[in-house]
Amino acid sequence: MLDNEFYVVGVYENLQHDIFPTHLSPIIVERTELGFRRWHYKILSPYGIEPMKPIGEFHETLIGLFPYPSYSFIEPRKVTIKSQIVGFSHKEIFVESNRLFMIYNLLKSVLRNYKKFNYLKRAKFTLFNIIT
Repeated sequence: MLDNEFYVVGVYENLQHDIFPTHLSPIIVERTELGFRRWHYKILSPYGIEPMKPIGEFHETLIGLFPYPSYSFIEPRKVTIKSQIVGFSHKEIFVESNRLFMIYNLLKSVLRNYKKFNYLKRAKFTLFNIIT
């Protein structure tokens, strides 16, 4: 199903709370010469993304995809079936299929936030989820 070009353009979580680090639920869109169109997807085990079917029509802008935008948007990033979406902070959201890259960035974020007990606790679960 990944013959088309798919992108992560946002996440369904409200990024105003302290939830980091964590895996996030992505907003997946198809991008063609007609514009953007949202897609339903299935999360594969352990973490993979498989687009299932389109939602609605094509729109010229990302904002047009949502009648009432209440999501957190990010710069569009290409997604593959093996991609994981992990947020380390409000400004650091990674869409990546390379586990070593994700682990490296998680460890960097832990070093920056080592004084926050909850961050360290959540980092342990995030690391486990990246590895499995």
